[in-house]
Amino acid sequence: MSQKVNIYDFDGTIAESNLLKTDAFRYCAKDFGEDISEWFVEFHKANGGITRQVKIQTLCEKVNRMDLYEELLTRYEEYLSSEWLNCPLISGFREHITQQDGMNLILSGGAKTEIEAYLKHNKLDAYFIEVFGNPIDKQVNLQTIKEKYLSNSNDIYFYGDSRLDFELSKKVDGKFVFLSKVSEWVDSHLFKEEFFLELYDYVARW
Repeated sequence: MSQKVNIYDFDGTIAESNLLKTDAFRYCAKDFGEDISEWFVEFHKANGGITRQVKIQTLCEKVNRMDLYEELLTRYEEYLSSEWLNCPLISGFREHITQQDGMNLILSGGAKTEIEAYLKHNKLDAYFIEVFGNPIDKQVNLQTIKEKYLSNSNDIYFYGDSRLDFELSKKVDGKFVFLSKVSEWVDSHLFKEEFFLELYDYVARW
């Protein structure tokens, strides 16, 4: 008998945290001028799901200041922590997850500890079997999920808001559910295909 497995990204899929993270990355790059700052923000938006460590390293390489890596990473995390728990849930998510059947997992490029704190703060932690996040790469974590929780008989739904989420869903033969409300995936319309189900928020139905 097949078991339904629901894999959720976090930023832009569970919490409306995309804008906060964009602002935090912009804040990181503010000392390098407007051109660099905006370049970095666009790099961040185009690479949803990639860890903050990789993004900060890319910024340091761009400005040839690898000595600033730890300082900029700390700056990002301090900015983020100031508003992290105040990020609202994506509209309809609480209703959705309380009625969802199957096994629920989170797979995110965000920090595992931050996500767990957010779920606990919002009394949602009981709905998830496990959180997979930074500091382990998202693709590595997907392989762990595959080995630990998935089998050929699973009915897999992958909820995400980025191109990387879509690509990862295909690696586990999942039905991709695209949360478009606060997504920064600009060319998402070019990738729609069978089992690409689009939601504005969880109040919507397909």
